[in-house]
Amino acid sequence: MDRQGVTIMTGYWEPHTSSIDFCESNYLHTHYVAEIHNMWSSIVGISLFGVLGLMCGNPSKELRFSIAYFILVLIGVGSACLHATLHWVYQSSDELPMVYLITTYIYIFLELESPPKPKRINNRGHDEDDDDDGSGSGGVHKKLSTSSRYPNLSLHLSLLMVVNTIIYYKFQNLYWVFLLTFGLGLTSYVTMVGRMFYKGSTMTKNHISKKVIALSVVSYFFVGSPSWIIDMLHCDSSSLSSSSHYDHGLTWHIIWHFAAGFGAYCTIVYLESFRMQSLAKDFSARYILGFIPIIVPSTAGEIKID
Repeated sequence: MDRQGVTIMTGYWEPHTSSIDFCESNYLHTHYVAEIHNMWSSIVGISLFGVLGLMCGNPSKELRFSIAYFILVLIGVGSACLHATLHWVYQSSDELPMVYLITTYIYIFLELESPPKPKRINNRGHDEDDDDDGSGSGGVHKKLSTSSRYPNLSLHLSLLMVVNTIIYYKFQNLYWVFLLTFGLGLTSYVTMVGRMFYKGSTMTKNHISKKVIALSVVSYFFVGSPSWIIDMLHCDSSSLSSSSHYDHGLTWHIIWHFAAGFGAYCTIVYLESFRMQSLAKDFSARYILGFIPIIVPSTAGEIKID
């Protein structure tokens, strides 16, 4: 019997070694996949948003956004592997990238106002283009100015993630340790964005940014999070299954996947819109299927929305 009281077949991946077993009945449709609905919804509801961002997003063409979208792809793949196997290795490939993505949000946010490119300057404080090549009696020496607002930020955050990873593997059998570290990271990021709104930053007044932020907040906090709570705490009384064979075993967890994946995607998108404003670049928004936003450089002389 599983958590929903359904008799199930013996699974290929048993005995399971993950510290969590979700509400969906295990091996209900096939001997080889523990939670088939949670598996496919991880790819479609999470990874595909990351692929979309890699293909169509990143209007500023900066590595930071490509990394964020790539991590989102990894989260979906890791989640699919976890739900397919309920194995501890794949649990870590799902949960650790979630913490890494939050850390990437924090890095992008703190570096929103960093210079767009490295600039070569001479010892008189002028741009390289304003001076000679440094040879001759002028004694001009060139150096490379930093393009980071906080030069050591990436190193410090990387070290923090190393420590977090060590702690994670030390206490992986305790699911609440992951929830605590993820929750602390998410709270830190939300607090920083909240302070930006409280201070009345001009970035938050742009109508494209406000719309995408609203999509992110509604999707993650008002749709995804309640679905996760229902799935975790009310498994015995909650189900999305009908009489059809194909959706038998559906739970609220698939809604969590789609809502969390879309919310994470929209978070990267509105950070892109903040960055474009910081760089003083015109941009517009396109919407796939009427609700999936993509920030694109605008050829017009003003920031606009289609």
